[in-house]
Amino acid sequence: MTWVVILSIVVVSALKILITCLPTSVIKWLVGKFELHRSLNMDAEITVGVKK
Repeated sequence: MTWVVILSIVVVSALKILITCLPTSVIKWLVGKFELHRSLNMDAEITVGVKK
């Protein structure tokens, strides 16, 4: 039981250190995977209150 606790603490600590030391490109890729909306480009047109 003690070894399970010690091993789990070591594994979780190693994962935490690995995650906090990731390069910026990897972080941008991970954030991009979980975006809920697409970003607008500069050519976007926004109209308000137009009836068709």
